[in-house]
Amino acid sequence: MRILLDAIPLTELTTGIQRYVRCLYTELQSFPDVSVLYFGRYGCSAEMPQAAHPGVWSKRMEIIHKFPDPVIVGGRILDRINFERRLRALVNKIPYDVYHEPAFFPPVLDGIPTIYTIHDLSLIKHREKHPRERVWFSEIFLKRRLPRAAHVITVSDFTRREVIEDLGVAPHKVTTVHHAQGAVFHPRPQSEIRSMLAHRTWPEEYILFVGTLEPRKNLQLLVKALPLLRSDIPLLITGWSGWGDRDWWAEIGRTGLEKRIILTGYVDEPTLACLYGGASAFVYPSFYEGFGLPILEAMACGCPVICSNRASLPEVAGGAAIQVDPHDPEALAHSLEKVLHDSDLRNRLITAGIQRAGLFSWKKTASETLDIFKRAAGKTGG
Repeated sequence: MRILLDAIPLTELTTGIQRYVRCLYTELQSFPDVSVLYFGRYGCSAEMPQAAHPGVWSKRMEIIHKFPDPVIVGGRILDRINFERRLRALVNKIPYDVYHEPAFFPPVLDGIPTIYTIHDLSLIKHREKHPRERVWFSEIFLKRRLPRAAHVITVSDFTRREVIEDLGVAPHKVTTVHHAQGAVFHPRPQSEIRSMLAHRTWPEEYILFVGTLEPRKNLQLLVKALPLLRSDIPLLITGWSGWGDRDWWAEIGRTGLEKRIILTGYVDEPTLACLYGGASAFVYPSFYEGFGLPILEAMACGCPVICSNRASLPEVAGGAAIQVDPHDPEALAHSLEKVLHDSDLRNRLITAGIQRAGLFSWKKTASETLDIFKRAAGKTGG
């Protein structure tokens, strides 16, 4: 099985989609009958490219977003046109069994089936929570290019239903293949956790949120719930600075919570695993997710989870997390009080979370994905 991959996501900052591509292809490369060519902006390679340095990436994004939205969209379109031109030239010279588009939109390619992974429909369902240039780019390409996909992979049954109902894709052309947590996410010794926290001068007791700081993550709910707690436990917010409104930050000022909220910025995966392992609770109050990978990561690290009861999150969490209405700060505060002060509940959530995370693996994800590739390429059966 010869796979041609759009490797551009691998060269960007390691967040949800980038982690999906890297973990999936690390497993696929280990299969004896698989070879992968990583095709990017500046050429192709049989070796998986490295992720962007967080500092360099942030500076690049700051520069790009100083330009007007139409200029950014125009640049992205030109970049994609050039990418597809080089891609077609390669496919015309060298035969591959499938092309996998894991993040953007199916290209105009003939003679090779395209498998397209759709992570969520937030750019359609919650366009007001995204930068305008990103929404415009999606509107130009998504519905025009979707028919070019031989098969669509979705990362949850929730997203699969949306793709079928909202985009009109035939059910037999859409398959759910769940994400999984990376190998780095597992329970850590308390000595390792304490050492990491002391080195960063972060508190030993805290509530944790992880994710790109964007409107649909619903940080405002957390900020509203925090003053309702009996204790003054701090909140650590971990993730890339993101985009959009900062209503949650304004709420911090109104409630006088500045000393209880710590913005850690983007952290590497070993540090993140320790943060999960040391947290009194992990809270994920998002309005909308296609999967919700931080939930599994937290569970795998032995952290009790409280999450929103919307979109894909109940599907991922199962019965191993407390689920709350993302519009109800009192309900979130009540759930946090129970997790912080009821040791039996906390231990049950930790045990259930580790068991739940154990149901997901990248090896299983890779195997199911490879089956889809083989069917699309006509390589099934005898």
